[in-house]
Amino acid sequence: MLAFRVPVVVLFLAMALGCYLLIWSVLRHRIQFDWRVAGGIFLLGWVALDAPWQWSLWRQLAETRADFAGQSNHQKSLNAPDGPVYRLIDRIRPQIGDPPARVFVATSSEYLGLRAAYHLYPHNPYWARSRKEMPAADAVRAGDFVLLLQSQQVRFDATAGELLWGRRQRVEAKPVHIDALGQLYQVL
Repeated sequence: MLAFRVPVVVLFLAMALGCYLLIWSVLRHRIQFDWRVAGGIFLLGWVALDAPWQWSLWRQLAETRADFAGQSNHQKSLNAPDGPVYRLIDRIRPQIGDPPARVFVATSSEYLGLRAAYHLYPHNPYWARSRKEMPAADAVRAGDFVLLLQSQQVRFDATAGELLWGRRQRVEAKPVHIDALGQLYQVL
């Protein structure tokens, strides 16, 4: 809608300023050019573009206030759009231990990876924004954690007790937390 609104307002401004200049040039001997008229036309165009945006901000403020007013930071995080990720991280945090633990976040979802890495701080989260969800197996050490969030490349082989990914990349691991959204494994 904004892409349509801007050209319309610019066209209106150009036509209004053009009309004013035309009237002024015809009646030059009767009226003087007044910059306040041109400024008023420009201000009217500005308000026409800015008013819908301001209205949207006020509406968003009311919605945000209704959703989060009077809540603690913890409650706000639970009710936020990334609440499921926050709840998962909140449940696995005691199992990870004190910072700084290394946590590899393996996911095919950029949003889940970004939010999980954010909520894992002050630990040392690793999340790759590339096609590879995990680095090479030799970069993973015993004691590290691997968090699988709807991963398409990394899987856990329960019979072998290993995390598998890529071409022959594997590390021994044990499940620490299993959840519908994600699973946490500790590298052995």
